[in-house]
Amino acid sequence: MAENHRNEYFYKNELFNQLVLPKLKDHRVGALKEWRLGKAICDFITLDQANDNNSTVWEIKSDLDTLKRLPEQIRQYYKAFANVSILTKQGYLEDVEKIVFPETGLYFLDKNNQIQCVRSATAKLDLLVPYAIYRLWRVNERDVITKLEIPYYRHNMSNDKSLWRDLYQRQACMSLDINSILRMTNELLTDRCHTNRTPTYDELIALPRALREWFYFAKMLPKQRKKLVENWNNLN
Repeated sequence: MAENHRNEYFYKNELFNQLVLPKLKDHRVGALKEWRLGKAICDFITLDQANDNNSTVWEIKSDLDTLKRLPEQIRQYYKAFANVSILTKQGYLEDVEKIVFPETGLYFLDKNNQIQCVRSATAKLDLLVPYAIYRLWRVNERDVITKLEIPYYRHNMSNDKSLWRDLYQRQACMSLDINSILRMTNELLTDRCHTNRTPTYDELIALPRALREWFYFAKMLPKQRKKLVENWNNLN
């Protein structure tokens, strides 16, 4: 793949290895992929609980892709996330630059398969839609957040199981400032990435580079992960 077929999986794997895995050793970060945001499905999301500004939606335009859908994809992502970046091949940089916003991060995969930064993403808040962000929260997450952050709604939501409950929660979310919504969403999504099915840093680096992104998202039980790593080590 590195020499002749740098497809979307190859790009995702390099994105994970170069920008997510090194941070896993030190603090709480996470990654999501193939997430529907509005009318588009984003390729990759990197999350950093310590710094909201490091949480980014990534759109990958690999050597085998076209740029036809990119303008609409970018607009959909900015409805729910403040930071968006493009990872593409060097030959696409000039065309991508004409399509994206000045705040959009721009990166390319060079001939040695290293990710190079043209510019980092900066927060773009004017296209954010609070309800689009709210919809990223699960039902139990909405309960916790609205109860903690908006005491006014505690009574209304404490025992109400009717359709009004969602309305109260939506109102509570809409009453928050956009930075608070982004901060809480970042914390929630990062927490989702850390379960007993999430591989550790040591387990990930024990496997070959080409399998790490797959292993991270495989959602195996701890004993299954341990067995896979042991089998690989025995082969070597």
